[in-house]
Amino acid sequence: MLTLKLNNLLTSACRRYSQGPAFVVLNSKEKLNVSPTPIDDFQSAVHRGREYEDNTILFLRSLGFSLDSCGKAGDAGIDFRGFWHLPNDHTVPVVGQCKREKKTLSSKYIREFAGSMEREPNTLGIIVSASQWSDPALNQTNSSQKPLILFQLDPDTLSLTQAVFNQQARVLLPQLSIAKHYKSDVASGFEISLIYRTE
Repeated sequence: MLTLKLNNLLTSACRRYSQGPAFVVLNSKEKLNVSPTPIDDFQSAVHRGREYEDNTILFLRSLGFSLDSCGKAGDAGIDFRGFWHLPNDHTVPVVGQCKREKKTLSSKYIREFAGSMEREPNTLGIIVSASQWSDPALNQTNSSQKPLILFQLDPDTLSLTQAVFNQQARVLLPQLSIAKHYKSDVASGFEISLIYRTE
């Protein structure tokens, strides 16, 4: 997927379309008026994971998601479910999972989550991680027949630093693309913006 600096992309869009904006930045700072709950590294792993899940849902709601937490026994590995309300009255059912681990995540998480999605027809799957994805995990995502999105979300700043859409997700959301722009206060040095084409 092509990534461009955000300013160049928006400038190009405004130059091409003279009658209103052709793109909507879903995670613009005007919309991301949220503050993460501080996560204490001395808490238990379960407690840290739960707070990361709460912060993830908070972040996703700022993108237009309406979500309910469902991380309980018997949830088949699903941490949240709901809908993504996109511009032009486009609504997509979603299920998701959160992973707050320090190590790079392996392909087993993709396989397990895709298996859970067998009971979720016509639904977009989203896995949000505090750490990066391994190459085998990315390959597993791209080869999956389920529409999948991988997000890497910084647990301290709620900055989106990685976004991967497999082919099935791109078919489901053809108007959605990503743009990388540089940000000095993020550990990775850059942040990802989600761009939705409205025309």
